[in-house]
Amino acid sequence: IENKLTWFLNKYRIRHIFEDSKGRIFVSTYSDYGLIIFDNEQIQTITTKDGLTGNKIRLTYEDKKGNIWVGTTGGVNVLNFNEHKLSITKFTQDEGLSNNFIMAIEEDKKGNIWIGTDGGGLNCFKDNKIQKISTGEGLSSNIVFKIYNDKDGLLWIATTGGLTLIENEKIFNFTVKDGLYNDTIFNMVFDNCEKIWLGTVNGIFSVEKSQLIDYKNGKTKKINYIFYDKNDGLKGGITPTSWNFITKDSVIYFSTIFGVSILNCNNISINKKAPNTIIEGIVVDNKIRQKNKDIYFIE
Repeated sequence: IENKLTWFLNKYRIRHIFEDSKGRIFVSTYSDYGLIIFDNEQIQTITTKDGLTGNKIRLTYEDKKGNIWVGTTGGVNVLNFNEHKLSITKFTQDEGLSNNFIMAIEEDKKGNIWIGTDGGGLNCFKDNKIQKISTGEGLSSNIVFKIYNDKDGLLWIATTGGLTLIENEKIFNFTVKDGLYNDTIFNMVFDNCEKIWLGTVNGIFSVEKSQLIDYKNGKTKKINYIFYDKNDGLKGGITPTSWNFITKDSVIYFSTIFGVSILNCNNISINKKAPNTIIEGIVVDNKIRQKNKDIYFIE
């Protein structure tokens, strides 16, 4: 399987790789192969010919019941493998979705399934009904890249308009005006220290979850972040299609434009010493005066 998986990775555009609770590996491709499943030395491909709503697969997700949700550019599909017989239930705009281009899937603690779309905001599968949430209901943007349900049952949504928090069905948005580095957030990861790592086109920045909660509750007036880019060792910026991964011991793998960068959250050193100030020149009467040429500085 390893050799065959490598062959697929080298040949086709891969959007996501996921291993479910039964050890099956789901490879989401942007090709005629659609979804590729590796199961006990067996390889199965599922495409529109089998009932999928699209062959361009964005991601797969397993819910608590063992169902596999497949997000495509043509809608979302639910795979059920009862007695090795595959059944597919599809949901598109015809079935009530706000948008067919699926970007994110997440289950909350109550068993509701949240679907993020490219232009249609959020869709919540609750009590066999689809609830739509967009900017009209307070969402920061209708383009949703990632959704994360934390251990406290809080739902975090990364969008092109900032970071949205949904708590007890109430929506709160964090943006640059509140202290974030960037409003367009492609990715987010929570480490074991309750710190949120947010990916942008220029790099990544981290924010304490407790600080966001305090700001929401009016206990603080500003959000402080720490920004990391190529000057800190990051290989490049984060892309809209990237996925980051964190291990159980809080080692984060960031997928960047130029490769993978690895960060050990347990071993982060911060240089608190202010840099030395060096005067290289001044501007007088709109003319640049350089040191040792036009003017002499006493240091």
